[in-house]
Amino acid sequence: MATVEFLQPNEARSVFAHLAYRRFKDMLLYLEKAPISVFKTKYDPTRPVAITKQSAEGKKLQRSTDIVEVQTEATEVDAESATLFNKNLSFSTTEEKLHNAFAAVQGFRSTRIKWKNDPKAPGKKL
Repeated sequence: MATVEFLQPNEARSVFAHLAYRRFKDMLLYLEKAPISVFKTKYDPTRPVAITKQSAEGKKLQRSTDIVEVQTEATEVDAESATLFNKNLSFSTTEEKLHNAFAAVQGFRSTRIKWKNDPKAPGKKL
């Protein structure tokens, strides 16, 4: 499971409408809206962004615009931000890969993947 947060609710609605139950590689994307106040800290635009080794080397990164055409139709704004839940992620998905997939969407803020701790192997995650 992963969590994606957008600055503008209308952008989140657009992405949600275009990605819900769509095929991504060999799997379907299952999306769900998150409850309010999922993130503990507010988005800080002044915080420096970490540059990954892959993007620094100039390799082509996969962008969400490759997957979805962003809807440019203006809709009424009803909240400050919106959160998008993404279920059924592959176990090989990392926060970096998910971040890179949504980074091209205007208003994109952050991603977080929730992992369960493995009860049989302390320190590892499921």
